[in-house]
Order: sequence, then structure tokens, then C-alpha cells
Amino acid sequence: MKKNLATGLLVIETILLILILLFNARNKTAGTEDSEGINSDRYRDMTVSDNTELLREASPAGDYTLLITRIAEPDFPFGEDHLQITLFEVIPEGEAPRAYYRTSFQADVANDGAPAAYQIEWLEEGVQIALTGSEQPTAYYILPFKGIDE
Repeated sequence: MKKNLATGLLVIETILLILILLFNARNKTAGTEDSEGINSDRYRDMTVSDNTELLREASPAGDYTLLITRIAEPDFPFGEDHLQITLFEVIPEGEAPRAYYRTSFQADVANDGAPAAYQIEWLEEGVQIALTGSEQPTAYYILPFKGIDE
């Protein structure tokens, strides 16, 4: 009787392990297909595998471009949003390649697991970025344009 019970429990345990493995494998492949098949910006922001471009804006004079990307989704369930902000010099067409100006930083914005809010303002000497989250005061950053001596 004990031998039959032990054999039965072993069979049930093996079946459960196989079902769990199949369920996990199915969920991984379904998630990959869904994220690749949807082209909507709303859903593309949900993918973790690559950086998501949130904003690309040229300066008023057109000499610089500001780029804000999400480098990782907000941590589940109530974590921070992870952003990278980059200001770079635009090289005019026909100009020979050269070293160009680029500055960037990464910031974590505490917004209760939701995407961060941002606001930009172009200044004479650079760009001001305000990052806002519900769980933190607004953080202000200024990225300067290339100086004369640089």
C-alpha cells in the first residue's frame, strides 16, 4: 500500500512539474510574439528589451537635438522610471566627420510605478529639463551647449 502511494505521488509530482514547465515556456513565447506584433506607441513603451524613445526635439536654431529615452520600464509594482537624457550637436550635411559635442545623464524618477513626466525649455546657453514624479519633488537639470573653449 505504501509503495503504491509513493509511486502515485511521484507520478503526480512529475506531471505537475511538466505542466509548470510547459506553461512557463508558453508564456515566454506568447509575450515575445505580442510585443513584436504590436506597433502602437502605447504598447511599444511596455517592452523592456530595448530603449524607448520618448522625445526627440531640435533646438530653436537647429544646432542641437535633445533625446529622452526610457532605458528600462518602471520597476514593478511601485518603482522608479529609468530615463536617459542626451543633448547632442547636429552635424550639418556635407560637413566632414569630426568630433562633435554630446552630453547626457541618467535619472530615476519615482512616480509610483508609472512613467515619469517631463518638461523641457530651451535656453540661450542650453536646455532645461524638469522631471516630475508623484513621489518626489520636481528635479531640474540644465544641459549646456558647447562653449567657445571646448
